[in-house]
Amino acid sequence: MLNFFRFPGVRSIEIRSSAAVGGLRNLKRTLVWAVCVLGGVGAVAQTATPPALVSVQTVAVWRPSEGIFYVSLAGKLEALRWGMAGDIPVVADYDGDGRLDIAVWRPSDGTWYLMSKQGTALKSVQWGMKGDVPVPADFDGDKRADFAVWRPSDGTWYVQGSVDGRMWIYQWGQAGDIPLVGRF
Repeated sequence: MLNFFRFPGVRSIEIRSSAAVGGLRNLKRTLVWAVCVLGGVGAVAQTATPPALVSVQTVAVWRPSEGIFYVSLAGKLEALRWGMAGDIPVVADYDGDGRLDIAVWRPSDGTWYLMSKQGTALKSVQWGMKGDVPVPADFDGDKRADFAVWRPSDGTWYVQGSVDGRMWIYQWGQAGDIPLVGRF
């Protein structure tokens, strides 16, 4: 059974599955949840027979009204103040260490703000403009997320590579599309 829900303003992608979510060891079904980039379309799927299980050790939520990431690290709650109301979470591995970095993108001026693992400002970069959709991903193959935005008005992608700062601009899509990144 597949149920679709709308989550207004959600612009991130996250897919998780587990037979033991949040310590509920008696959960009989595997839960899979996803939130799709732009448009806030989410899907929750439930299957009676669990597939191969993925261990969920860290889960997090972004509370935009407070500018706080609430992260559950192996059962310990951590509240990280980063960003402000109106920012969009753009969590990705920007430094190539194999772990996600806390980051936000400010749509009012197109600035990315990355938090270091020590909880201080690692980097701020202006990339994009009002109306763009942030789509961080490893476009140049260096195992680090690149700053990238998609412009919905004309379907143009703007990518700043993390290796040498090289810029790629290409048109793919049209007004009304939803940008997706990944290894398809």
